[in-house]
Amino acid sequence: MDLTTHEVGRRNIVERTIAFKSALIALAIIIVLCTCATTSFAGTYSKTVKGKFSKQWPKPKSAGKYVTDKGTKHYVIIIYNYNTTLINEDTVQAYDDGAKHQARIKNGNGLHKGKTVGANTYSDLEVRHKGNTVTYSTYWH
Repeated sequence: MDLTTHEVGRRNIVERTIAFKSALIALAIIIVLCTCATTSFAGTYSKTVKGKFSKQWPKPKSAGKYVTDKGTKHYVIIIYNYNTTLINEDTVQAYDDGAKHQARIKNGNGLHKGKTVGANTYSDLEVRHKGNTVTYSTYWH
């Protein structure tokens, strides 16, 4: 059976439309899957110290706990200190067993951020002390 030129043209348009719609659906599925796979979580665990900076602390303090973020449970630890050995400084070591994280200190000089490191690694930060209130923290993401 011979098809007329008009029928062939019409069939090509229908086939192209179906192919285009299929490609759009596939692209939408890929975007949804990529978005779900890269959904990240973030949070902060911190300790704030007020007015205890008249002399060097005898030893570092530590705190840790399990946190759950978007269904993922991980353990975070911060080890923090105030010392006067060379200069008056605030220090923190931050650890996370399940996420990239970063040590942070907020004092009278502002917010300071350590290097972002992977899970099961410590992020360290030392900054010049200022003020009567200091927040030592870990930020995971």
